[in-house]
Amino acid sequence: MTARHALSGARLICTLSYALVAVITLTFHSSCAAADAAELLRGQVVQIDRPDTVLVRHGEYDGMPAMTMEFRYPMGQPVKVGDEITALVDRTKEPWLLSHLQIRHGVARSDARPVRELAVGDLVPNLALLDQQNHRFSLSSLLGHRYAMSFIYTRCQDGRMCPLISAKYHQIQAAVTPSSHLVEITLDPSFDSPAVLARYGRTFGADPRFWHLLTGIPNDIGAFTRSIGIQAQYQSSGILHTERLMIVGADGRIERFIDDPAWAPTDLVAILAQRDTPWQRFMLASHSAFVTCGERIGPGGRIAVHHTAVALIPLAMLAALVFAFRFFGLIPDQRALG
Repeated sequence: MTARHALSGARLICTLSYALVAVITLTFHSSCAAADAAELLRGQVVQIDRPDTVLVRHGEYDGMPAMTMEFRYPMGQPVKVGDEITALVDRTKEPWLLSHLQIRHGVARSDARPVRELAVGDLVPNLALLDQQNHRFSLSSLLGHRYAMSFIYTRCQDGRMCPLISAKYHQIQAAVTPSSHLVEITLDPSFDSPAVLARYGRTFGADPRFWHLLTGIPNDIGAFTRSIGIQAQYQSSGILHTERLMIVGADGRIERFIDDPAWAPTDLVAILAQRDTPWQRFMLASHSAFVTCGERIGPGGRIAVHHTAVALIPLAMLAALVFAFRFFGLIPDQRALG
């Protein structure tokens, strides 16, 4: 290739690079301009973490889909869990700020008994429960076995939540039992009696020897779920709850939490068999979002984006530039140099 052709190729690449930067800049500018606008939001308060921060399940507004997000709000406002709110949203703040709040106090039921938050390495409390066969069941009976624990309720109508978890359990049941066990604890113990759980278990082919569907005293279950970070609000339309998978070792201690609801059956099989790869761990740990009734919760009031995807974007751009330079002969062929 002549120097003239190489120069033309370099100019073309520079032009394309400038065009790419211009497109990204304009897109970012447009997004920021849209974000500057204050928009009307209608939703329900799901959780209050701090005196100035709330988690709100809201409907669609200004192009934002219905989801559950964290917002700041002026301190001193009489906001409570279960309240329905209307507010303006200032997207220039971080997290996004609610103002001009109009509050309609709700009637959502929540067990507010204080609990100690459990962490990785802690022993799982020996909760007294009943299984789907109406037998007394204690979590200490699983000592010597690794197990996965999820939280469901049988009346859940969201196909992306409780039914999906149980369907995944069905897929992995034969692969992990009897060495490991599967546990699902109901979030609706007042309705989900052992007989109801037995019917539910038969729907998904649960083997009661290794797949335990458990119920118990509502206050005890409520305190336990909150201690491991499960947030649940009981409403007339159903239970609004977050999703979390807990892995417990044979010694009865918590090994890890998985907050990525997109975990695959193969992931859980590998984890319970203690042969999951570092890549699987990275993929499950890199997801920043929780899920509430099938909706993403993004930190800072933003739609959650998979960290892995964000990390791969610059790598993909670098690979594209290398390919372009090689294509135009600006990177010499090592064989030609030899």
